[in-house]
Amino acid sequence: MKAMRECDFGEDSPERDMAWFEVDGIRMMMKIDYFDTDFEWGSEDPANAAETRRVITIMRPGDY
Repeated sequence: MKAMRECDFGEDSPERDMAWFEVDGIRMMMKIDYFDTDFEWGSEDPANAAETRRVITIMRPGDY
């Protein structure tokens, strides 16, 4: 979690929903998805916290 919190978003990632970092020499990635409040569909307005639930997925890039 510490490595993910300290990761930097690349300049080529303007939406800031994906980043890469290392844990014990293993390259990892994190992806943020924005769902409606029922977690069924994508959020209509991801910037609106009242109608958006964010989910962070952490994985190895090869699993994406």
